[in-house]
Amino acid sequence: ETTTTMVNAAKQDDARSSTSLRTVDEMLAEEELVPVTVLVEELSVGQRCLERSKVAQVPLWLAEKLASKNLVRVETPAIFGDSVRDSLEAGAASVDLRSLSPYYYTVGKRIVRLTHDDDLRKCLRATLAGDRFAKIIDWSQNADTHTDIDDLLGKLTEEERELFYAGYDAQRDAADYKSRASRYRLRTSAVFAKASKNLQSTLL
Repeated sequence: ETTTTMVNAAKQDDARSSTSLRTVDEMLAEEELVPVTVLVEELSVGQRCLERSKVAQVPLWLAEKLASKNLVRVETPAIFGDSVRDSLEAGAASVDLRSLSPYYYTVGKRIVRLTHDDDLRKCLRATLAGDRFAKIIDWSQNADTHTDIDDLLGKLTEEERELFYAGYDAQRDAADYKSRASRYRLRTSAVFAKASKNLQSTLL
């Protein structure tokens, strides 16, 4: 099985629906559980009745709604905690972010908005723009030399996979263009050589 086949198969697996991927990704990201602290005397969440200062895990979409009404305070999830940030600062390229959340950056961006955690914002930006970004681009440009594409993709978040696929497709398009251009130059050279030969025979 060729690398191109494996990458294309992975892309098809990721695009499971004809519905807008961005919309699907946002919906899935909103299901991420985040901790909230209750700010009112009692708060009914589904079949649960939460008292003031009680910390509960609720889906991100619900946390946003409750926070907008000042019923809860959104806390920073453990996947964005100090230990993870330290690991990212020490070597972001080696951290398996997908195991923390397939939508790590999307969820993180919304957590920043809810908690006003500027340090987290800086951490996310540095992670995606630093060595990890460079490694993803390197993987995408040299995917044909790798036999462990599944392992590589298995460590990437959905946002990073989109970046990988974009780089891979660009590399393939560039290679195809160069191949076509090379064949065109060879054909042109052959035609030119024949024309030159005919011209020389005419003059002689």
